[in-house]
Amino acid sequence: MWSTDVVRTGDYSLRLEYRDNDCGQDDCPRGDFKGQFGRTEALWISKTRSESWSRFSVFIPKDTMHLPEGYTMFTQWKTTQTASEIKNTNSRCPTIPLLFRLSREGIEVAQEPGDKDCTQTNDVMISNDEDFKGRWLDFLVHAKWSRKDNGFIHVWVNGKK
Repeated sequence: MWSTDVVRTGDYSLRLEYRDNDCGQDDCPRGDFKGQFGRTEALWISKTRSESWSRFSVFIPKDTMHLPEGYTMFTQWKTTQTASEIKNTNSRCPTIPLLFRLSREGIEVAQEPGDKDCTQTNDVMISNDEDFKGRWLDFLVHAKWSRKDNGFIHVWVNGKK
């Protein structure tokens, strides 16, 4: 929803809030949405697969908790697999080269390569010790999206790489 409660610049902010039984698109047939597959989202689609810069700000209220049985993800970059990639990996797992989520330890940056085991890599980028809740966080992402070894992702939070 458009909110005027927590606004940094301008007249409003976009508030995304997960509630039981929320679902979206392909997630709706998966279950009752009291766990990881419910979602509330805003979607931006890019038709380019090259070098890009993205900037966004996030405000996480102090009383926000992560969902221990699922994701409390607040943004992701997701790619599609070609038919040959699905055949070669025998996988229906999505390829997510970058996602940010709230975890028990703080804010994590993670990746999902889209392999047959649906593996993930997770790293805490902002620990709970940094007391990040209740203030704005500015993210800047510089990436070259590539299926080859020449791709890269650089992330800054509040000006710190």
